[in-house]
Amino acid sequence: MVPTIDNVVAWTEHITIALYGSVPSMLRNMFVDFMEKNGHSKRVQKLKKASIDMLDLPWVDPENDTDCGIYVMRHMETFKGEYSGKWITGMKRNSKQQMRYMRVKYCAAIVGASSNLLKDNILSEAEKYCRLTNELGPINMEKILLRKLSLKT
Repeated sequence: MVPTIDNVVAWTEHITIALYGSVPSMLRNMFVDFMEKNGHSKRVQKLKKASIDMLDLPWVDPENDTDCGIYVMRHMETFKGEYSGKWITGMKRNSKQQMRYMRVKYCAAIVGASSNLLKDNILSEAEKYCRLTNELGPINMEKILLRKLSLKT
């Protein structure tokens, strides 16, 4: 089985075909072709015949179609090949507070990354923001981002 993940829809075979058509199978076949062209043909024999199955996820939220990137980040962070009730993400259905926290977590990680070429500019702007709001001390990106997020909601 090739597990396929979507955070918005509880899956059935009919919904999968209606929404995605043959795309999941095409992606699998393209990956198989890539692996074979790069000398891994023995490793993909099972994959060639594997079914494409959508995972039934307890945190699926049909109302939340704006945080797909957050779900993707969390899925990449926690998915280790376990599924069928064994995959532990810590995610909850319909938790606005959790989504807010995760937006901050991933945003702070991206902004603060040493590979972020704009890090210094962003931190400088954050520092200006701190001064404007009379905050002194070291920059706490999570605190700043949480404040900004709470102003928007």
